[in-house]
Amino acid sequence: MKTKLVLCVLTCLLPMYCSFGAPGDTTVVVNSAPGILETTINNDVTSKVRNNPNRVYVLQKDQIYIQKAPIAVLNPTGTLTIVGESGGRKPIIVMSPTKGMPIGQNTVQGSIKFVNIHYQGMQLDKTQNNENWFMTTGPATSGGPNLPQALTIDSCLFEFTNIDFFECNGWTSGAKFFITNSYFRNLFHSGQWWGSRVFMCKNPVDTLWVENVTTTGGGLTFLMQNSLTRFAYLNHNTIVNNKKYWLLSPYYLTFIVANNIFINQSWAGEDTTIIYDEDRGHKEFTSAINIDTTNAPGSKVMVQPQYRTADLKGYTADVGLDNVRVFVSNNVYYNDPLMDGYYHNVNNLYNTVGPYPVSYLNWFRWGSGPWIVRNVPALWMNNRTRTLFAAYPHGMIEDNTILADPQTVTPGIQDAAVANQMALWNDAQWGVPHVASNDIVHSAYIFGDYDPGTIPGIVNGMKTEDAGANAGITRFTDLTENFRQSTHMSTIDNLPIGSLIWDDMEFAGYNSASEYQKVMSKYVALGGFTTGVKAVPNAATDIVLSQNYPNPFNPSTTIHYALPHQSHVTLTIYDILGQKVAELVNGVIDAGSHYVKFDGSRLASGVYFYRLQAGGVVQTKRLMSLH
Repeated sequence: MKTKLVLCVLTCLLPMYCSFGAPGDTTVVVNSAPGILETTINNDVTSKVRNNPNRVYVLQKDQIYIQKAPIAVLNPTGTLTIVGESGGRKPIIVMSPTKGMPIGQNTVQGSIKFVNIHYQGMQLDKTQNNENWFMTTGPATSGGPNLPQALTIDSCLFEFTNIDFFECNGWTSGAKFFITNSYFRNLFHSGQWWGSRVFMCKNPVDTLWVENVTTTGGGLTFLMQNSLTRFAYLNHNTIVNNKKYWLLSPYYLTFIVANNIFINQSWAGEDTTIIYDEDRGHKEFTSAINIDTTNAPGSKVMVQPQYRTADLKGYTADVGLDNVRVFVSNNVYYNDPLMDGYYHNVNNLYNTVGPYPVSYLNWFRWGSGPWIVRNVPALWMNNRTRTLFAAYPHGMIEDNTILADPQTVTPGIQDAAVANQMALWNDAQWGVPHVASNDIVHSAYIFGDYDPGTIPGIVNGMKTEDAGANAGITRFTDLTENFRQSTHMSTIDNLPIGSLIWDDMEFAGYNSASEYQKVMSKYVALGGFTTGVKAVPNAATDIVLSQNYPNPFNPSTTIHYALPHQSHVTLTIYDILGQKVAELVNGVIDAGSHYVKFDGSRLASGVYFYRLQAGGVVQTKRLMSLH
């Protein structure tokens, strides 16, 4: 289904409905016409002030929303939340601007949240903005810049980005990132090593929580730079064919990297000119796991205000290495030997069959040259990091690192032909001339076909990149690739290492809160610090009860609620006299978003109330039946 056909088919499939209901906690964006998504969100204001800073916009299942213009939200005290309705294929957002002009950058002043959405970051005409979403905080008069902002992504498929999906350099006060149960696919920037990132934030980060996430083909995938991250928890993720550094920053107070698979991490290789911390007196390759000193003399690392001395010229002891907690456990790290012939090491450890290529390109610009390209495979840990682990054994612990092929169902590199295209593309970045063609985009290096005009799904029980009228996925196992593995099991939780979104059975029983306790209990059992590791720092969200939709309703309506952890839940309907008329839920419910359909055909017209009880919290909202 190519671009022109997509526009025709999608337009014909759109149901002719219109938005309904007065502003409330939840607005269902009924897919009535192209442009309805941004129109609904952008117009939800009065005198430029958001009618509800925390409105939840619900997209209908099995629908494709065509975005025609940028979303622009001034919302410094709230969160723009876009949620896909469950029970069918994830709603898809594709961009097709009027008259073929670029849509331009979506901008949000405030926090942002996506749940159960398939987001296409490339326009149907294959135009890409450098940043899909440009994030800022508000001025001091409106709650910023001292108000921390957050990016939350759960159960989403994001495809295509040029530089960043989310450019968050405008978040200056303790940004928070909660990225869970999602897949970032079709990532590739043809012009540089560094592009195709999930986010960039070059300011101090309060929380980085990445769990059950897969990325393929990224550059600097999670980019924090020259700034301190207070708490980082990266568990059960799968990072495949990352060109450069999956995680750039070496500065953390708590840094947990557990149960992850790294396949061809930083496959572009390292050169002696690519180093970090040159100003600090030591030169090291940036490896998969990096730790360095935040508060050393002469440090230029940005830290949160509470870690500055009273004169603001130095750092407090709180950020010294004595207080840093690092736990690296049950990770699989693998460089495919199909790439061995590409690397050019001066000691002939690689590529012993021919001369080294030469480059006329230095680090920042064209130079006189030629220089020999001497690049080597990326390291799991560089010498600096290993030295710190040895010096601080009760704070920094490495356990059960597996240097072996994870044997995923879909391999990171399919065959030698793909490896050759990767090598040709990479040499081109160095300015190494080649006669052979370089067509990495159309090789099997890309998972997906790198075409926003085709949308994956299931047709006649078969997985395809172009599902036509059945476009979209319900779960990630509907995709053509599959990164499940069963060879390496974790000694922490006895689950397969790597992201569990590729294993429907394992994923269905996964509990994030109890998993965190298992990880930290393992850290303590191995001799790690016994204090300050028990609490989950703002994991995911609070308990949320949304406004039912539609409201008023006839005869049925849907109620959405979300749980940060497994809880016993009751959801009950009462009439205006307080008498129970229906009990919709009564039992133990897993963490996550849940939707309950209520059939009120037996109720008389009038006002009713629905009450959620979970985890000691009680929330009540009003609904109205009309017959």
